[in-house]
Amino acid sequence: MGYSAENAIKTKFDHAYNMTSPVEYLKEMRSLDYQIPENSKTILNFLIEEKKQCTGKDVIKILDIGCSYGILSALIKFNLDLEVLYNKYNQKGMDKGRLDDGWFRNLPCRKDVEFHGIDTSANAIEYSISSGFIESGLAVNLEMEETVQSGKLPDDVDIIVSTGCIGYITEITLGKLAEHYKLEKPWIASFVLQIFDFEPIGDALRRYNYNSVYLDQRKFRQRKFKNQNEKTSVTQILSKRAETASEKERFLLEEFMCADFYLSQPSGEAKSNVFSVFT
Repeated sequence: MGYSAENAIKTKFDHAYNMTSPVEYLKEMRSLDYQIPENSKTILNFLIEEKKQCTGKDVIKILDIGCSYGILSALIKFNLDLEVLYNKYNQKGMDKGRLDDGWFRNLPCRKDVEFHGIDTSANAIEYSISSGFIESGLAVNLEMEETVQSGKLPDDVDIIVSTGCIGYITEITLGKLAEHYKLEKPWIASFVLQIFDFEPIGDALRRYNYNSVYLDQRKFRQRKFKNQNEKTSVTQILSKRAETASEKERFLLEEFMCADFYLSQPSGEAKSNVFSVFT
């Protein structure tokens, strides 16, 4: 199953995804109040602490699918707010040809987390590594590649996270990663825009003995609608799925694209307490 119909109604930002620095990307995202990396921090930080407790590890390895320029990893590793990044990359001199002038390397950096990334953009991966946001990265489209190439990713990871690439990727990519890490069985944390159906991914992960749980107490804002056409198209899809009149009204009044959160864990493991954070 693909998401071609849903993707057709979304605004495309391809022009900003494959540059040598995130300046234009962050400028575009700031104009739309893009905030999903910020909004996902509480959950991801909670999962990092849980993983440390249940594994006894001092360092938790995270694989960020669709990592782009490493925005999420920068927020987590350097304990930053997204607004700080917006302001930093809006400064005069942070042009397209420069990296980060060493500013990030002088910040206190967490020692208990290690980020690795996958993205289709080679420029974004190169920037993420050069800036120190991720330890390693792979520019690849796993929707097209037959298998994950051994040696191109860490031998083991503890958490796989996606804050915005589901829709661009499908159960094909998640299934290949589950196969690649079938011995380690990392937790898989997925923030999924509401227009996309998670069920095919959940079905694929079940074949690798994963249970997926949906956090129904909270929606996570990703960004504002680009224009009225995008809003109308999205709300039409969501309104048709609404189970109550109040839910339909909420969809119609929402000014943001919103995501749901799913956590997939190996069957038999104790359910994460992350859901209690928002109870």
